Amino acid sequence: VAGGPVVIENVLVNGANRNAGDITVAGVLGAQDPELFMQCFAGPGNPPAANCPASVDADCDADNDVDADDYAIVVQNLSGSF
Repeated sequence: VAGGPVVIENVLVNGANRNAGDITVAGVLGAQDPELFMQCFAGPGNPPAANCPASVDADCDADNDVDADDYAIVVQNLSGSF
C-alpha cells in the first residue's frame, strides 16, 4: 500500500469488533490484507479456500462465504487517502 497502512473505523464482523477488511487483525488495513484475502477466496456460497489459514476470518460481510462481496469491503477500505 503506497504511503503505509490506512486506519479505518471498527465494525462488528462475525461477532468480533475489528476494522472492516483488516484480514490480518493488525488494527490497520495494510498490503498484507488483500494478499491474505486472496488465499481464502473461494467464491459465493463456498467456505474459505483450503489454503486459507484456519486463524483467518476473511468473511468480511458475515454471510458464511469468501467471495467478491467480501473483497469489495477490503478494496473499499484500501481506497482511502495514503
